Amino acid sequence: ERFRDEDDLSVWERLVGGLTQLDRLVEGDARAALAARVGSLVGPARARLGDEVRPEDDDRTRTLRGLLLNAAAVLADDHDAQVRARQLLDRFLADPASVDPSLSAPALTAAATLGDIDLHDRLTERFTETDNPQDRERILRSFARFRDPDCLARTLELTLSGRVRSQDAPYLLAEAVANRDNAPAAWSFVASNWSAINERFPSNSIPRLVGGIRSIRDATLAGEVEAFLADNPVPQGEMQVRQHLERMRVTVALAERESARLPAVLTGG
Repeated sequence: ERFRDEDDLSVWERLVGGLTQLDRLVEGDARAALAARVGSLVGPARARLGDEVRPEDDDRTRTLRGLLLNAAAVLADDHDAQVRARQLLDRFLADPASVDPSLSAPALTAAATLGDIDLHDRLTERFTETDNPQDRERILRSFARFRDPDCLARTLELTLSGRVRSQDAPYLLAEAVANRDNAPAAWSFVASNWSAINERFPSNSIPRLVGGIRSIRDATLAGEVEAFLADNPVPQGEMQVRQHLERMRVTVALAERESARLPAVLTGG
């Protein structure tokens, strides 16, 4: 919180990265308290920058504005920032050139995180129709962000539908497994479709797909993952998978260690 007056992009990237990890460790009242604290940190910085891109802004300033918009909408649960992100996304979908790229990408990420089936359908349509590789890549990554379980289920189905390139689908699955709110469903999909995944996707992409487990924080799910990978080894990436498993164990240990202490600090309990 002493960084409230900070204006350097690199510092903010690290702050938001850390806050994102803290957000994965709390629920309920503690998560609401964390959101309020994040809002008090991010709000003044956003106010200084303003919502609109200015002619005198350099690239780092533009990127910072987008980063803070996403942090306010997703981590701080700021209603105004959420409305702003959805408005920017709607403008982008209507006319991509009307929104500065420094805002369209974070707006897409934030809106998708908080989005519903209607938005998922709209993004799927744009993903299918656009011939802009950069837009396709951004939309593809956004599919793994949805908190809504029905939306995430559609994302998972999309990976095996043939509409996502075989070299891209494993990365989308990895990010789905890393989804803060839907990791169990995403991993269940991977485990249930393991044979199809190995048949359809390049063999060297499977270890990268498994990399999504590094964000798993639930001990029960982590145990299921370990047992599955013990029974279904990935010989083309044995060392990578071992590293993923080790990182997952660290994540689980962190969550277990802080599961009571961090909420108590945030709520005063």
